[in-house]
Amino acid sequence: RASLGLSFRPTENTHRDVRSLFLSLYIYICVAHVAGGTHHAFRDYGEGFCIFSDIAVAANVLLQRYSPSSSIASSSSSSSSSSSPTSSSPPSIRRILIVDLDVHQGNGNAALFADDAAVRTFSVHCSSNYFSRKERSDLDVELPSGCDDATYLSTLRHWLKRIEGHSFDDDDAAAADDDGNDDDDDDGNDRKQFDFIFYQSGVDIHANDRLGRLSVTSDGISRRNALVFDFA
Repeated sequence: RASLGLSFRPTENTHRDVRSLFLSLYIYICVAHVAGGTHHAFRDYGEGFCIFSDIAVAANVLLQRYSPSSSIASSSSSSSSSSSPTSSSPPSIRRILIVDLDVHQGNGNAALFADDAAVRTFSVHCSSNYFSRKERSDLDVELPSGCDDATYLSTLRHWLKRIEGHSFDDDDAAAADDDGNDDDDDDGNDRKQFDFIFYQSGVDIHANDRLGRLSVTSDGISRRNALVFDFA
């Protein structure tokens, strides 16, 4: 572990890029960052070839710009409604999910969002492939070394269904009651559990990865991806 001495602050270009990403997904286009997924970076130091977490930066920008309490989101909605009766602005971001299926735990993101109920972290990883201290995600699922397609896919399917069926709105309401906050940001019962999902689709679970320790095939990875896309 070594402190990098870096201070990363999103620039206006970062805000603009994330806004473009969000607007693209708002019209049901899937956007991929093929060189991304730097999930081992922490707030003040990096690990595992990760200097800073691209997912954490994007998630924080989204919450800053598009959360229900954001003044930017409010002004954008007002200007959109006043400019045209048929125009629409993107929905607000209340809750984000990070689905991390790399062979290693997404330890950096788990630590970065440990106390942030607006971002939930879900990591499925090999139980015997930690190269640093284990962190606590909102949901951690460990798989044994040598895990094959059948075990991997059935486990993932089970936990995705559990997440889909869980009432995070009830969790948030209970937390708000504990804090003495009665505000209700729910825009209706037709909203999905998560307004934005980041998918860390590591391929180091492949059987041919010498350092991965799992035995998932190429077909298994394709089927894994399909499960996540169907869930989203």
